[in-house]
Formats: sequence, C-alpha cells, structure tokens
Amino acid sequence: MFIGRLRPFIGILLVAAAVFGMYFWESRGREAVFTEETVVAARDIRAGETLEKELFTLRNIEKESIANGVLSPEELSMQYGKAAACDITENTQITKAMVKEKEAAPEGRAPFVLKEEWIAARSASLRSGDTVDIYTADMAGKIGSYKVAFVRDEDEQPVAEAGDGFGGGLGSSGGTGLGSSGSGAGAKVSGYGFGSVPAPAVWERGRATGRISSIEIAAKPEEYAAILEYLASDPGFAALILVQRDIK
Repeated sequence: MFIGRLRPFIGILLVAAAVFGMYFWESRGREAVFTEETVVAARDIRAGETLEKELFTLRNIEKESIANGVLSPEELSMQYGKAAACDITENTQITKAMVKEKEAAPEGRAPFVLKEEWIAARSASLRSGDTVDIYTADMAGKIGSYKVAFVRDEDEQPVAEAGDGFGGGLGSSGGTGLGSSGSGAGAKVSGYGFGSVPAPAVWERGRATGRISSIEIAAKPEEYAAILEYLASDPGFAALILVQRDIK
C-alpha cells in the first residue's frame, strides 16, 4: 500500500528529472560536446597593430567549423605584444599565421609613396614584400632596388591576394641614387608594417582584393629625394618603370 501511494510521486520525480536532463543538454551539454572555446577578434584589427588582451574574446565554435592552426585560449597570452600579420575582421578566428613578431624598421629607412601618376609601368601582381628595380622611363638608368612596404588601392586600403590576408615586410635591398646600379648595402628586414605571411609565387597570384593605386617603398630620405629630382627634371616625360625581381 505504501509503495502504491509513492508511485505518483516517483513518476513526477522521473518526469522532472527527464525535463531537467533535456534542459541541461540543450543549454550546456550540446555545447560541451559539439563546440569548443576558440579565440576570435573582439573588433576589427589592422595589419601591424600591436596585439593586446582587449582585442580578443572567446567564442564557442562548432568543432567542425574551427579553422586550422587556430590559437587555443591557453596560447593567447603568449601573443600579447606581437603584431597582426594581416587585417583581421571582428569575430574572425585567430590563427597562428595571423600573428607575427614585431620588428623594427630597417635602420635609416621609412615608407615613401610612389604615386600612381608617377608610374609608367608595373605589374598588376605587385604585392607588399616584393623587391622592385626602379628604372627611368627610357630604361636608360636604374634608380635603385627597393623592398615594397605597402601596396594600396585608391582608398588607401592594402591590396593583397583575395582571401589570403597576406602582407609583406619592410626592408630594402639597397638603392644608391639616380642612374646607379642599385647595389648598395641595405638591410633586409621582413615583417614591418604588414605581416610576414608570404604572398604566393608571382606566377601563382590570382585575383587581388583591389586595383593598385599607390605603392610605398622602403627607402632612405636621400634615395627618395633622388627619385623626386628625376621626376622633376622633365615633368612631361619623366616616369618610373618598376620591374619585379626574383620571379620564379
């Protein structure tokens, strides 16, 4: 008799336990089984920006959607003080390839712009990190050889391979002034400005993220002054021809 009286209460307890179990599964259990806490960008991060704690947050991402090489929460603190190797949009998963060591600019060099109207010829495949030989318009004189620090579109946004988030480094292979062979000593330092994530080989490059407008080279002030002097020598004719080096 006593057990018979308890049966309704036992049934209610079992139903309550089942409801609680379903609630727990939907609210916590499913997430624990099918998702993983992943590091993502808390806001848009520009290439070259110093990485700090407030730039990141943790999100539960479905395991099948987690990117290759993504940083774990335990690895995050080790990235503080480094730099973004490419532009990163808000909520993007942070992978190891998006982070680079910060490096100083090559001694005595800085980015100097080559305006679109100054350039008579250049390849559409030109990307940040490439090395270019700069010639006079008649190809009679070589102005010098320089590392490309930045390649920008008309809105001054970086031009890279579509979808690659690639950036190059700042440095110079040496330029010795107008008409020289460009063989002077120069520092080769990668990773200043945009990241050290390499662009594809020239012949493998495809669609870009935008149309190239201006180019910035790593040069000494006196080297840039020589370029400006040449351009001013014959405003109606003087222009620059940029030839990519090390095409494989």
